Amino acid sequence: MAQMELWSNGNKRQMFTPDVPIDHVIVSPLNPRQTRTDEHIKDIADLIVQNGFDQTCAPKAYRNNGCYEVFAGGNRLLAAQKAGCVSIPLYVYEGYEEAELWKLAYLDNDQAGKHNEVSCVDIWMDYQRRKAAGWSQNEIADALGVSQTLVSFRLRLAALSPAILDYFITTNGLNERHAREIVDLLPGNNLDPWLTRDAAMLEVIETVIKRTVAPTAKHFAEEVEKFNATIAHAQDCLGKLDEQWHEQFIQLLAKKKARSTAQVDAHYNTIAKLQADDARRQTEAAELAARKATEEEQRKVRESYLVEQRNYYLSKLVHGDARKVHIPLNIKLLFTDPPYGKDYQSNRRVVTSQADKIENDNEAAFDLLADVLGRFYPRMAEDSFALVWCDWRHQCRFADIITGAGFEIRAEVIWNKPNHGSGDIYGAPAPKHEKFFFAVKGNPKLTEGKRFDSVLDGSKFLGSGHPTEKPTDLIAMVIESLTLEGDVVADPFMGSGSVPLTAFRLQRDFWGCDLSEQWHKFAGEQLFNLVKAQVK
Repeated sequence: MAQMELWSNGNKRQMFTPDVPIDHVIVSPLNPRQTRTDEHIKDIADLIVQNGFDQTCAPKAYRNNGCYEVFAGGNRLLAAQKAGCVSIPLYVYEGYEEAELWKLAYLDNDQAGKHNEVSCVDIWMDYQRRKAAGWSQNEIADALGVSQTLVSFRLRLAALSPAILDYFITTNGLNERHAREIVDLLPGNNLDPWLTRDAAMLEVIETVIKRTVAPTAKHFAEEVEKFNATIAHAQDCLGKLDEQWHEQFIQLLAKKKARSTAQVDAHYNTIAKLQADDARRQTEAAELAARKATEEEQRKVRESYLVEQRNYYLSKLVHGDARKVHIPLNIKLLFTDPPYGKDYQSNRRVVTSQADKIENDNEAAFDLLADVLGRFYPRMAEDSFALVWCDWRHQCRFADIITGAGFEIRAEVIWNKPNHGSGDIYGAPAPKHEKFFFAVKGNPKLTEGKRFDSVLDGSKFLGSGHPTEKPTDLIAMVIESLTLEGDVVADPFMGSGSVPLTAFRLQRDFWGCDLSEQWHKFAGEQLFNLVKAQVK
């Protein structure tokens, strides 16, 4: 067999072999096509008999245990066998990994015009075979260069009933876009034997095919929407009936082949009247029992949901050192009030005891801020904001730290405080403002129509008693100006939690961290209260 090398790179080679003995060639398990018709194979075989084998359409194969396994071009191989060919030309791939060959099989399928495309069902089942062979969804996605979401979806389609899959195999024009609409049907297993989900899928397919010569995804979506409305309404009606009447209701739906909400209503009214007549003597007791049962079920659901929500959101508030904890990715806004390095303790209180000092609020604060910003910079979104509160005494050092971490300072923003601080009450004016640096990574843009001034008011607080608490109304305005719902807002020095709590109320994703057990606990309690209010 004369071979011609077409391409090579390292140990990988692509060879053209014009006359491989056909009895040494089989279809590879990597070939995604499993569905073939005798008519199609015969048509290709007839062309081979008439014109010979078109070498430009030679199958693609690799050698394994002395045999050539065709991973792309299985139909052409079978047609050549049917045509009585003694040998067959092959493109032989050497030195390729299994995943690479599998991807090449799909690339061959994407070359429109050379052959019939592999059916969508064959693709779904091919994914299923890979999974059964031990491949993870991520490995399948990486091998084919598709998203893990698509892999998961196609594995879901592979699990459809054989009857539904058969429609997609045998009916011209049905494709994955249609299947995507069909799987949106509501589950109806509790309505068996009236209308199971599989039965509803089959009816949708049959109805659309009968009504439409060239069905589109929209046709299927419209039919699914009708079925979903009917199924949902039937489930609602089922829930209104006592359990002892469920079977009669479902049997009536099945007998009358109800397929609209109006028909479901009519049959529900029939059963509801029978139920009312039978249960009239026990109405009050039954209603009371049903109400208590419903309330108890709702309470359990709420409590379970509340625990899940509490655990989920509290996991975003970390008690620890921001230099050592795990930091989220793709942070859109870093808004933080770090220790200023001045060993601060409030002097406002006279009668009551003074507030505790801020942890790390000494010379070590500068190294701390540099370490934290250095860790956060690579975790920030490509275009993002970093707002860092600072004290006028050390603003130059803070600026150097911020730019040293990689951020670009674009402005200083002044907070016009509603009350002045104490400061040096004998030798200096009463301080009535604080500032933060407005810095960026990349080139982010403010939310359209949300630009704010460089001097801001803010007078609403959590009331935590934290000595350096910042106003939530100012924080909220800044968050809305710089982020959208779902964006990540982070504060590695969260104190009593003004930033993450405000971000939660504004439906942003959030993350906060503080070294103080006292303030971490306070922020967690406040967050739990917000979660409880949301669950209500």
